[in-house]
Amino acid sequence: MALVQSFVSNEPRADLTPSRPLLTEEDILQEAERADVDRERHLDAQIEWDRQTSDDVDLLPGKR
Repeated sequence: MALVQSFVSNEPRADLTPSRPLLTEEDILQEAERADVDRERHLDAQIEWDRQTSDDVDLLPGKR
C-alpha cells in the first residue's frame, strides 16, 4: 500500500502552461506565406540553374 501512496500524493501538479505562447491564426498564415515565397524563390533558382546548365550542354562538341 505504501507504494501506491507514493504515486498518489497531495503535491500540486506541475504547471502545464506552454513555455511560449501558442501560435495564432495570423502567425500560421504569415508562416505559410513565408513558405510560399521560399518555395517560389527555390523554383526560380532551379529554373535559372536548368537554363544555365542546358546552355553549357549546348556548347559541348557534337551537341548542336
